[in-house]
Amino acid sequence: DYYPYTWGATTLTTLLPPWALDGGVHELIKRLSDNKEREMIREDIKEVASSHDTYILMNSPNHSWLMGKSIAEISQQMGLDPKDTILTLLQEEGENAYSVYFAMESTSQEILDTLMTSDFYMLGSDGITLSKYGELGNMGWHPRSYGAFPRMIAEYVRDKKMLTLEKAIMKMTLMAATRFRLLDRGLIATGMAADIVIFDENKIADMATYRVPNIYPKGISYVVVNGEIVVDGYEHTGARPGTVFRYKSKKT
Repeated sequence: DYYPYTWGATTLTTLLPPWALDGGVHELIKRLSDNKEREMIREDIKEVASSHDTYILMNSPNHSWLMGKSIAEISQQMGLDPKDTILTLLQEEGENAYSVYFAMESTSQEILDTLMTSDFYMLGSDGITLSKYGELGNMGWHPRSYGAFPRMIAEYVRDKKMLTLEKAIMKMTLMAATRFRLLDRGLIATGMAADIVIFDENKIADMATYRVPNIYPKGISYVVVNGEIVVDGYEHTGARPGTVFRYKSKKT
């Protein structure tokens, strides 16, 4: 499974050498407070971090005014070398310093197109549960949490015409439900849970961006979960009829 974006997202800790994280984030912060160890970490930061325009800060509770800016922009604003900017953010935020980044060769558009159209591929958002982190309009995470599914239809079905609508829907629903053995999900049929999305194929589109990721998509007029209307005429009803699924082995 994959999501239809060439940018990934993770914490800034992934830019550091593995030894700097021995003992966890608490020990990292202690090391960053030691001038000698801090300099050792600085010298060993991954060279990919040199592409400072390809890292955009998305979550930083103690530096909310910097969110949505690239490491290069933040460095200029703070008057720091980009590597020092990264270390300062990590020292003050720990693993809460979260960014989106351009994954370059590993997820080029050509590779992404190949993945998205493969018979072996199903759609996943790799998103984060958002109830804790922010309402509409706040900065926070990767746009995939709000836009992955409508983006697939808008880009690969309507615009690029690389997938049929039926195949795209199958990759979002039945294929995933079958893979995870959710036997009463993934189809509109008698005896299945009534999970239904009604959308306009000509209007559906993701609106979330890397700099402003928490924006709802357009073109989805109704959503039904477990037979209860959750989105009614583009408005959330406040209903929460969803449920948590527990993994079941093949034996059960």
